[in-house]
Amino acid sequence: HNDENGYDRSNGRIFKISHGDPKFEKVDLEKLTDEELVKLLASNNNWQARHAQRRLHESSTEMTRSQSARGNFVDGDRLISDQMTAHYIASQLVELLKTAQDKATRLRALWTLHVVEDAHTPLKPFLNDADEHIRAWVIQFICEETSEQEVDGWPKVLDQLKRLAREDKSPVVRLYLASALQRLPLSDRWEILEALYAHSEDADDHNIPLMLWFAAEPLAASNPARALKMAEATKLPNLLNFTARRVAAIGTPEAMAEIVKILVAASRQSAAIPSGKNQPRSAEAQLRNTLEILNGLSTALKGQR
Repeated sequence: HNDENGYDRSNGRIFKISHGDPKFEKVDLEKLTDEELVKLLASNNNWQARHAQRRLHESSTEMTRSQSARGNFVDGDRLISDQMTAHYIASQLVELLKTAQDKATRLRALWTLHVVEDAHTPLKPFLNDADEHIRAWVIQFICEETSEQEVDGWPKVLDQLKRLAREDKSPVVRLYLASALQRLPLSDRWEILEALYAHSEDADDHNIPLMLWFAAEPLAASNPARALKMAEATKLPNLLNFTARRVAAIGTPEAMAEIVKILVAASRQSAAIPSGKNQPRSAEAQLRNTLEILNGLSTALKGQR
């Protein structure tokens, strides 16, 4: 400060603005038990709630490191105690997630539960939660594992993901599903993608169509015929164009044959459209699909002789 007697009032930053007579509350999170930290997640004081999350994560990490450091020289009683503590914290977080009325508190409980232990079993029931953001985050956490073998009961989880892709009315959930698909094996993506492709209401969404393409791109190389058929049926923008371009980029006679097949089929469907009041709309759709395919093909072949 320029004023040696105090502060330069013409320069500097405002540290804090308070209204009325604020009451100072001293909280030492290092001295709180895990149970008290879980309760603090519901605090209206965002700073306290966030640091309670941090302390619970650190506590869980310390137990994990302690078990790893002991290696083969495991103290059985200590190991059981650590496991019981982790499970108890998880049970408290699950209870908070079930009973809290405030969305922010429920999300804090969910985020903390994810880092406290491998908690996929208590998370899976929340795929049916009434809150779209809870459903979305559970999808992300379950699909973050590196392989399906790491998730208990994966076939049932996959069935739930397929159901959400078909039936969930929330674009938030569908966006998280589209993002999570990139982590799944190719064989598990088809039915979920087909269901998400059918949501024409997402045509104007800024993110969903492109996220779907990121998940579908490797499928176009593994099964061009099915990928083209799936893309032809959707009303979401650019997917047919991108799929045709990716299939053409394979460069094999078989891949080019699949593009020719779908172009011929589109031409025949256009010729078979009966005259009537719906004819212009149907013909326009067929023409749009044909142009999408040709544009994708043209882009893939650009520069080739």
